Amino acid sequence: MKKKLKDDPSSIMSRLSFESIHNGIVELKVKGKPLKMGVLAVSGMDIFDLNDYDRNTVFNNFAKATLSIGTGHKYVFTSKTPYLANQKAFIKYKSQQSINRYSEYLLNEQYELFDSFESSHFDRMAYLFIYSDDEKKIYNGAQRFISHMRDIDVSWCSDDEIIVTLNKLICLNTENQQLSEKGSLNEIILPEKITFRPNYYKVNDVYAQTIVVYDYAAEIDDLKLAQMVIQSDDTIVWDISISEKDKVIDEISASLRELESQKLEIIYQNIKNGNEQIYYVTLRYILKDASLSSLSKRSKELIHELQLSGLSAYIPTNTTQHEFLSVIDDK
Repeated sequence: MKKKLKDDPSSIMSRLSFESIHNGIVELKVKGKPLKMGVLAVSGMDIFDLNDYDRNTVFNNFAKATLSIGTGHKYVFTSKTPYLANQKAFIKYKSQQSINRYSEYLLNEQYELFDSFESSHFDRMAYLFIYSDDEKKIYNGAQRFISHMRDIDVSWCSDDEIIVTLNKLICLNTENQQLSEKGSLNEIILPEKITFRPNYYKVNDVYAQTIVVYDYAAEIDDLKLAQMVIQSDDTIVWDISISEKDKVIDEISASLRELESQKLEIIYQNIKNGNEQIYYVTLRYILKDASLSSLSKRSKELIHELQLSGLSAYIPTNTTQHEFLSVIDDK
């Protein structure tokens, strides 16, 4: 069983702790701050096979669904192996209860098919994490999101699937490994060892680096952005937080005094006199590799690729702990 010293300040458990998981809601602490998070799986459509009209409809529905949530949330795009443990357990149970040799043979054959598919099939998966101190707000926001996403399958993750998903995200697992059924949530989900360095971190034997997008082109082709997300093998985290309107107005006002920009003045007046909701959006790529040199090369290539698409990105320095926690945290 994995050993993590909770009282050791160098232990990840001093920064991140999972308290409970129930009915799709995770209760945890990030740097001592209590946090509640609902977890939903989003899947079921290949937008590249759609015509322009249907594709635009999907994008518009997604935008409406995102705006309807009403509280902080993030999308996590990751390479996903199917979680079929419940189905396999049910088949095994039925096989043990069977008194018919042929039925038992068929059930065992079905079990082998599920087991093989679970270990060999990889797909691109999106998860929606919704944050609030109030569980009712999480459930209501999720329901509004689901009602708008008529073209795509959205479902609450089971508690077991959440545990598997969090372990893969935090431990940077690429293998569909079996998790321990014993121990606390922290012992099951968190890595045995993590080391933070100025511009990268190491989880067990895997090196990781975060690429943060800080500037966007005036217009970005939706299909191009979708290709970047779907075709990547890396974890992509898209944070969306609601900001206080008064705070945004003050920030823009201060910038106006320094820059005297006419375009900024127009934005300022639109926000001040309108009813728009203001959002902060952060896009992160989390790259992982078995060697540091290979990781550095891939990071440079990704930054160059993003630049060609009109996105400016950089590798954060001296904030690797924050970047590591950003996969789960609401900030």
